[in-house]
Amino acid sequence: MPPVKLTEEEFDAITDSRKLLNSQGELGPEEFETMILTQMSNYVHRKVRKRRRKMRPGGQDRVK
Repeated sequence: MPPVKLTEEEFDAITDSRKLLNSQGELGPEEFETMILTQMSNYVHRKVRKRRRKMRPGGQDRVK
């Protein structure tokens, strides 16, 4: 698997403006878990919003 490449902005976003990093600039186990859970939550919220936009007021899909 190729390494993950992040821009400075992406890195800042997933590390909560680097607040999750320790004094060596690394994520500890608890901070890593926080980062992963936050990213998973963000992903799910994006998917739900996208799905809700596809729904009609009556609850039927616009696209079949």
